Amino acid sequence: KLLVANGMFRYPSLPQPVRNVQVDLAVSNPGGTPNQTVIDLQRMHVELGGDPFDMRMIVKTPVSDPYIDAVMKGRLNLGALNKSMTLDKGTEIDGVLVADVQARGNLSALDNKQYDKFTATGVIVAQNIVYATPDMPEKVAVRTANLTFSPQTATLSNLAMTLGKSDISGEGRLDNIIGYVLTDRDLQGSLSISSNYCNLNPWLGISGDAKTSPGASAPQSAPPAASNNERKPNLPDHI
Repeated sequence: KLLVANGMFRYPSLPQPVRNVQVDLAVSNPGGTPNQTVIDLQRMHVELGGDPFDMRMIVKTPVSDPYIDAVMKGRLNLGALNKSMTLDKGTEIDGVLVADVQARGNLSALDNKQYDKFTATGVIVAQNIVYATPDMPEKVAVRTANLTFSPQTATLSNLAMTLGKSDISGEGRLDNIIGYVLTDRDLQGSLSISSNYCNLNPWLGISGDAKTSPGASAPQSAPPAASNNERKPNLPDHI
C-alpha cells in the first residue's frame, strides 16, 4: 500500500516545484497465481506548472482476461518539465496535452468484438508538441493532433506535424489500442497521410534529400523504432 498526501518535490537548481502530489495505491494478491493480483489506484493527483492531472485505475485478472476500470483527466504542460525536472542534456520538450478518457470492461470483450460490453470514451488533444534529443536525427513537432476513443477504435484526426523540414498531415484509426497498451495485443489500424515535402533519409541513416511532389501522398511505412537506450531522469535532490 502506498499513500502520499500533500507531497511536493523541487530541484534546488530549478525554479518550479511539483506540488500537491496525492497517491492512494493498493496492490494485493492472496497467493496461488499471479492472476489473482488486484491493482487499485484509487487516486493519483499532481500539479505541474499549476495544471492539475488526475487518474484512477483498477486492474483485475491481469493474466487470464484483464479487467480495467480507469479514468484519466487533466492537462500536462510539457514545457513546465524544463522548470520542474532535470532533463538529459540536449533534450527539448514543449507543448500541451489535454486528456479526458475513461475505459471499463474486460479485454476479451474487445477481442470478441462485443463492444456493448466495453466502455471507452474520451479524447486526447495534443497542441504544439515539440520533442528532440541528441539521439534523434531531427526535431519532432506536432502542431495539432486529436485522438478520440470508442470501444471499437481510436480515431486520429487533425494531425499536422513536422519531422525536421518535412511536413505531414493525416487522419485514420488505431484498433485495439487499449489491448496494445495494457498487454501484448497487436496494434492494427489504417492511416492516410500526405506531405508537400517529405525527406525521411535522416531517419533511415541516409544522406541527401528525397522530395515528394506537392500534394502527393507519402507511402505508408512503420514509424521509427523507439530507442531502448534512453537514460532515466535523475532523482530529485529534495523531497
